[in-house]
Amino acid sequence: MILRWSQTARDDLTEILLHIAADDLPTALRFIEGLTAAGEALLDAPLGYPLVEGIRTKDIRRRSYRGYGLYYRVTGERLTILRVLHGARDVYSLLDKNPATD
Repeated sequence: MILRWSQTARDDLTEILLHIAADDLPTALRFIEGLTAAGEALLDAPLGYPLVEGIRTKDIRRRSYRGYGLYYRVTGERLTILRVLHGARDVYSLLDKNPATD
């Protein structure tokens, strides 16, 4: 299976990095490494996380990592991480508005 990060998910990671780095760069770098590792670990059990209910797109799954959600889709032999969003954000609105199909 192939792992792919959408451009929107990569932008999310950059935003998270900059936000945390404003206080502590080493912590920010470790956190991004952890998020990235959590994304790579999805390849071990791509269908092992629940589908997100309450949004228009029905095939998006979510894995949690320290307050953030990695939202992804499995299509054939490809796992695409669509978004990386903090749990305090209105994730349902963001996923409906921009599910990041790229």
